[in-house]
Amino acid sequence: MKYVESPLNYIGSKYKLLNQILPLLPKNINTFVDLFAGGCNVGINVSANKIIFNDNTPHLVSIYEMLKNQPISTTLQQINRVIMHHKLSKNNKETFLKYRDYINNKDKEPIDILVAIFYSFNNQIRWNSKGDYMTTSGKNRSSFNSSLRTKMINFVSKLQKINCEFSDKDFRDFDFSILDEKDFVYADPPYFLGDVDYSRQSGWNAEVEKELYDKFLHLHNKGIKFAISNVLEHKGKFNKFLDEWVNENNFNMIFLNKQYDNACYCAVKKSNSQEVLVTNYLVKRNRLF
Repeated sequence: MKYVESPLNYIGSKYKLLNQILPLLPKNINTFVDLFAGGCNVGINVSANKIIFNDNTPHLVSIYEMLKNQPISTTLQQINRVIMHHKLSKNNKETFLKYRDYINNKDKEPIDILVAIFYSFNNQIRWNSKGDYMTTSGKNRSSFNSSLRTKMINFVSKLQKINCEFSDKDFRDFDFSILDEKDFVYADPPYFLGDVDYSRQSGWNAEVEKELYDKFLHLHNKGIKFAISNVLEHKGKFNKFLDEWVNENNFNMIFLNKQYDNACYCAVKKSNSQEVLVTNYLVKRNRLF
């Protein structure tokens, strides 16, 4: 099956895992919560009556709201106007850095941030603690090319057809009381074992990891189904917190086949991360793909 791919790239994107993850989700979902939406690759491809895309990055959420609420032709015109005005190209690092300074010294408009992402290294997204956009230049590799344009058109077309809304809450502040047994929560959080910038800058540690488990145990006790993406092993380290939590609560752990080929090579060595999907409903345990 062909899935819609997000134009926004996140390390650990689940796009290439969709053919493994989506068949394991329940049928007939009323409200689907994509709790750490990121690039929205999972939520945009789920069949549900309503999708809630949640991510605790307000600038990112503002981009999705813009894409949802205005014609794609308008967005494309705005993108081209920004590119021309700031003379952006994939071969000019200096103009990108000037543009990055420009957006960090003004009220950040969604279209400005979106264009910055398109010309960033691997189209990835990084913010510092002050809220400044800090991704490096994608010189000689990143631009708003025809492939990215097609991805965005297809993504926006799907986004504007589905019943969805956006939220920028920290997972600890999300209002789970609105959900019942017909709903479903999916989480792809920063990984406790991860050592790339995405995990470090998020402040994700053992305490936060356990807070996430507590939230999902509460959902389970309310009869709400969930699935959590995570890694059980990474670079010789073992996530004992995840393993103990799964076993203590008799949850299911499904092993997935994935390498992080869109991550920085120096941060993630291929072939030594074991990606898993944890569910609180019955699927075939230890299924290998």
